[in-house]
Amino acid sequence: MNTKFKILSAILSMALFVNTLFPATVKAADNLSEIVTESTLSEARSNIQFIEGNPGDNHLVYTYTQDGNVYKAVENASSDFKEVECKIYVLNENNTYSIYSTQHVSIDSKGNPNITIDYAKGGVEQRVIDVASEKRSLSKQAYTTDVEWEWVTEYRDGSKTNLKNLAISALISVISAIAQYYSSGVLTKAAISAVESIAKDLFGLNADRVYYHKIINWRHSPKSYFVIDETEWTEFYSDSGHTNYLGYTYAEYIF
Repeated sequence: MNTKFKILSAILSMALFVNTLFPATVKAADNLSEIVTESTLSEARSNIQFIEGNPGDNHLVYTYTQDGNVYKAVENASSDFKEVECKIYVLNENNTYSIYSTQHVSIDSKGNPNITIDYAKGGVEQRVIDVASEKRSLSKQAYTTDVEWEWVTEYRDGSKTNLKNLAISALISVISAIAQYYSSGVLTKAAISAVESIAKDLFGLNADRVYYHKIINWRHSPKSYFVIDETEWTEFYSDSGHTNYLGYTYAEYIF
């Protein structure tokens, strides 16, 4: 009897241990799932309302919701978006806006977007989108063959980070810098429209990184061997697998 009692007692103890362990484990997993979901949703922007202008205009004012707060962005850019200033305001409990941060974007001589974010409550953040770290096309080197006037095609895949929490006009500046890097040309009218759409999508997602696939064509110009003709087609994606397509840009320099 004593042995049977010990066995029964051990079984009951184990059952109590299992019943105690697994509810706690399930609860912890549920909490983790809720935290991840809430974090993911709160990082995106929603309810974007344009008050003055549209993305791509040199002056733009709009409101949006993020992390349960309402923000207003007032943006001004140069005609080529190489200089951009974005002031971000947050809506207070008394239904008035107060300055939250100011974003400055400037394209340096190498083509890199330099970003400074000044926070109203103190602190300055510096970012550089390192576009110029990529190797330029072979078109910058001497090229001598029997078909030297024919087009040569090259492909580039890459990505750029440090985009998180940037305003729309700031993102237009960054995307334009990426889209024109190899050709050093100008974007077509259709491509400029695409840049606006790409920037708007990235803004809504609040993506930190953008991915791209480039098709670069170059040749020695038939008009002058010392001049390089170049075109640059760039497809943008929000994921590394290139499945979430955002749009494309086209830039060219034809002598």
